[in-house]
Amino acid sequence: MRNRLRIAKRILGPELIARAGARCVRVGRRRLFWFIGVAVLAGNAGAAVNVEGLSDAQRDNVLAYLGLNELACDTPQWQVRRRFRRIEAPVRRALEALGYYRPDIQSSLAFDDTCWQIALVVDSGEPARYDSVRVRVAGDGAQDAQIQSVFQAQPRSGDVVHHGRYTAYKNKLLQALAARGFLDYDVKTSQVIV
Repeated sequence: MRNRLRIAKRILGPELIARAGARCVRVGRRRLFWFIGVAVLAGNAGAAVNVEGLSDAQRDNVLAYLGLNELACDTPQWQVRRRFRRIEAPVRRALEALGYYRPDIQSSLAFDDTCWQIALVVDSGEPARYDSVRVRVAGDGAQDAQIQSVFQAQPRSGDVVHHGRYTAYKNKLLQALAARGFLDYDVKTSQVIV
Protein backbone atom coordinates (compact mmCIF):
# COMPACT_ATOMS: atom_id res chain seq x y z
CA MET A 1 0.00 0.00 0.00
CA ARG A 2 2.87 2.39 0.77
CA ASN A 3 4.23 1.88 -2.74
CA ARG A 4 0.85 2.74 -4.27
CA LEU A 5 0.60 5.89 -2.16
CA ARG A 6 4.07 6.94 -3.28
CA ILE A 7 3.15 6.33 -6.91
CA ALA A 8 -0.13 8.24 -6.50
CA LYS A 9 1.78 11.17 -5.03
CA ARG A 10 4.22 11.18 -7.98
CA ILE A 11 1.54 10.92 -10.63
CA LEU A 12 -1.13 13.15 -9.16
CA GLY A 13 0.94 15.60 -7.17
CA PRO A 14 0.23 16.79 -3.64
CA GLU A 15 -2.23 19.47 -4.76
CA LEU A 16 -4.64 17.07 -6.45
CA ILE A 17 -4.34 14.55 -3.64
CA ALA A 18 -5.12 17.29 -1.10
CA ARG A 19 -8.18 18.36 -3.09
CA ALA A 20 -9.33 14.74 -3.20
CA GLY A 21 -9.48 14.58 0.56
CA ALA A 22 -5.96 13.61 1.58
CA ARG A 23 -4.06 14.95 4.52
CA CYS A 24 -0.37 15.73 4.19
CA VAL A 25 2.08 16.24 7.02
CA ARG A 26 5.74 17.08 6.45
CA VAL A 27 8.08 15.05 8.62
CA GLY A 28 11.69 16.02 7.98
CA ARG A 29 12.18 15.82 4.24
CA ARG A 30 9.34 13.36 3.64
CA ARG A 31 5.62 13.79 3.37
CA LEU A 32 3.22 11.38 4.97
CA PHE A 33 -0.24 11.05 3.45
CA TRP A 34 -3.43 9.93 5.09
CA PHE A 35 -6.10 9.29 2.53
CA ILE A 36 -9.76 9.88 3.25
CA GLY A 37 -11.99 8.38 0.63
CA VAL A 38 -9.40 8.09 -2.11
CA ALA A 39 -8.57 4.42 -1.99
CA VAL A 40 -9.76 4.06 -5.57
CA LEU A 41 -7.34 6.79 -6.62
CA ALA A 42 -4.41 5.04 -4.99
CA GLY A 43 -5.47 1.64 -6.29
CA ASN A 44 -5.46 2.85 -9.90
CA ALA A 45 -2.17 4.73 -9.68
CA GLY A 46 -0.18 2.08 -11.57
CA ALA A 47 2.73 2.74 -13.85
CA ALA A 48 4.98 5.68 -13.13
CA VAL A 49 7.95 7.52 -14.55
CA ASN A 50 9.73 9.54 -11.89
CA VAL A 51 12.16 12.18 -13.20
CA GLU A 52 14.45 13.92 -10.72
CA GLY A 53 17.12 16.56 -11.06
CA LEU A 54 15.46 18.72 -13.74
CA SER A 55 13.47 21.92 -13.79
CA ASP A 56 9.72 21.66 -14.36
CA ALA A 57 10.05 22.67 -18.02
CA GLN A 58 12.83 20.16 -18.62
CA ARG A 59 10.91 17.38 -16.85
CA ASP A 60 7.72 18.10 -18.80
CA ASN A 61 9.65 18.02 -22.08
CA VAL A 62 11.35 14.74 -21.15
CA LEU A 63 8.02 13.12 -20.24
CA ALA A 64 6.49 14.33 -23.52
CA TYR A 65 9.39 12.91 -25.56
CA LEU A 66 9.33 9.57 -23.71
CA GLY A 67 5.74 8.81 -24.68
CA LEU A 68 5.42 6.10 -22.04
CA ASN A 69 1.93 7.08 -20.92
CA GLU A 70 0.40 4.55 -23.33
CA LEU A 71 2.08 1.66 -21.48
CA ALA A 72 -0.33 0.35 -18.89
CA CYS A 73 0.43 -1.88 -15.92
CA ASP A 74 -0.67 -4.93 -17.87
CA THR A 75 1.81 -4.23 -20.69
CA PRO A 76 4.04 -7.30 -21.06
CA GLN A 77 7.35 -6.94 -19.23
CA TRP A 78 9.35 -7.62 -22.41
CA GLN A 79 7.72 -4.60 -24.05
CA VAL A 80 8.40 -2.33 -21.08
CA ARG A 81 12.02 -3.58 -20.94
CA ARG A 82 12.47 -2.94 -24.68
CA ARG A 83 11.25 0.66 -24.32
CA PHE A 84 13.42 1.09 -21.23
CA ARG A 85 16.57 -0.02 -23.08
CA ARG A 86 16.01 2.86 -25.52
CA ILE A 87 15.12 5.47 -22.90
CA GLU A 88 18.27 7.62 -23.12
CA ALA A 89 17.80 8.78 -26.73
CA PRO A 90 14.44 10.53 -26.18
CA VAL A 91 15.70 12.03 -22.91
CA ARG A 92 18.69 13.48 -24.78
CA ARG A 93 16.50 14.80 -27.63
CA ALA A 94 14.12 16.42 -25.12
CA LEU A 95 16.98 18.22 -23.38
CA GLU A 96 18.72 19.18 -26.64
CA ALA A 97 15.54 20.97 -27.72
CA LEU A 98 16.01 23.18 -24.65
CA GLY A 99 19.75 23.69 -25.22
CA TYR A 100 21.23 20.99 -22.98
CA TYR A 101 23.56 18.75 -24.98
CA ARG A 102 25.56 16.90 -22.33
CA PRO A 103 23.21 15.41 -19.77
CA ASP A 104 24.20 12.71 -17.32
CA ILE A 105 21.37 10.17 -17.19
CA GLN A 106 20.92 7.44 -14.60
CA SER A 107 17.91 5.17 -15.04
CA SER A 108 16.33 2.19 -13.33
CA LEU A 109 13.34 -0.01 -14.00
CA ALA A 110 11.46 -1.90 -11.31
CA PHE A 111 8.54 -4.30 -11.42
CA ASP A 112 6.36 -5.20 -8.48
CA ASP A 113 3.38 -7.55 -8.26
CA THR A 114 1.04 -5.11 -9.97
CA CYS A 115 2.99 -2.73 -12.20
CA TRP A 116 6.27 -1.14 -13.31
CA GLN A 117 8.09 2.05 -12.37
CA ILE A 118 10.92 3.88 -14.10
CA ALA A 119 13.16 6.24 -12.17
CA LEU A 120 15.35 8.77 -13.99
CA VAL A 121 17.93 10.92 -12.26
CA VAL A 122 19.21 13.47 -14.74
CA ASP A 123 21.83 16.17 -14.48
CA SER A 124 21.20 18.38 -17.50
CA GLY A 125 24.64 19.99 -17.31
CA GLU A 126 25.37 23.46 -18.59
CA PRO A 127 23.25 24.79 -21.45
CA ALA A 128 24.76 25.50 -24.84
CA ARG A 129 24.85 29.22 -25.61
CA TYR A 130 24.97 31.12 -28.88
CA ASP A 131 28.53 32.11 -29.66
CA SER A 132 27.54 34.31 -32.55
CA VAL A 133 24.23 35.05 -34.22
CA ARG A 134 23.91 36.35 -37.76
CA VAL A 135 20.52 37.24 -39.19
CA ARG A 136 20.33 39.41 -42.25
CA VAL A 137 17.39 40.80 -44.16
CA ALA A 138 18.36 42.22 -47.56
CA GLY A 139 16.35 44.16 -50.10
CA ASP A 140 13.30 46.34 -49.56
CA GLY A 141 12.24 44.45 -46.43
CA ALA A 142 15.38 45.58 -44.62
CA GLN A 143 13.99 49.13 -44.44
CA ASP A 144 10.48 48.22 -43.24
CA ALA A 145 9.85 49.34 -39.63
CA GLN A 146 7.61 46.39 -38.69
CA ILE A 147 10.09 43.87 -40.05
CA GLN A 148 12.89 45.68 -38.24
CA SER A 149 11.00 45.41 -34.94
CA VAL A 150 10.75 41.62 -35.39
CA PHE A 151 14.34 41.49 -36.61
CA GLN A 152 15.55 43.16 -33.40
CA ALA A 153 14.10 40.34 -31.28
CA GLN A 154 16.64 37.85 -32.64
CA PRO A 155 18.65 35.63 -30.29
CA ARG A 156 21.79 37.29 -28.96
CA SER A 157 25.28 35.97 -28.34
CA GLY A 158 25.31 34.38 -24.89
CA ASP A 159 21.61 33.38 -24.96
CA VAL A 160 20.80 29.72 -24.28
CA VAL A 161 20.24 27.73 -27.48
CA HIS A 162 16.53 26.96 -27.21
CA HIS A 163 15.30 25.38 -30.43
CA GLY A 164 11.66 26.23 -29.78
CA ARG A 165 12.47 29.92 -29.38
CA TYR A 166 14.76 29.82 -32.41
CA THR A 167 12.03 28.30 -34.57
CA ALA A 168 9.42 30.72 -33.21
CA TYR A 169 11.68 33.69 -34.02
CA LYS A 170 12.39 32.43 -37.52
CA ASN A 171 8.67 31.82 -38.18
CA LYS A 172 7.73 35.24 -36.80
CA LEU A 173 10.24 36.91 -39.10
CA LEU A 174 8.97 34.99 -42.14
CA GLN A 175 5.35 35.78 -41.22
CA ALA A 176 6.22 39.48 -40.89
CA LEU A 177 7.80 39.43 -44.34
CA ALA A 178 4.71 37.77 -45.85
CA ALA A 179 2.29 40.06 -43.98
CA ARG A 180 4.09 43.15 -45.31
CA GLY A 181 3.81 41.85 -48.88
CA PHE A 182 7.31 40.51 -49.37
CA LEU A 183 6.12 37.17 -50.72
CA ASP A 184 9.18 36.44 -52.83
CA TYR A 185 11.57 36.18 -49.88
CA ASP A 186 14.24 33.52 -50.01
CA VAL A 187 15.90 31.94 -46.99
CA LYS A 188 19.49 31.29 -47.99
CA THR A 189 20.62 29.44 -44.86
CA SER A 190 18.93 28.55 -41.61
CA GLN A 191 21.01 26.54 -39.19
CA VAL A 192 22.14 26.20 -35.62
CA ILE A 193 25.57 24.59 -35.26
CA VAL A 194 26.30 23.06 -31.88
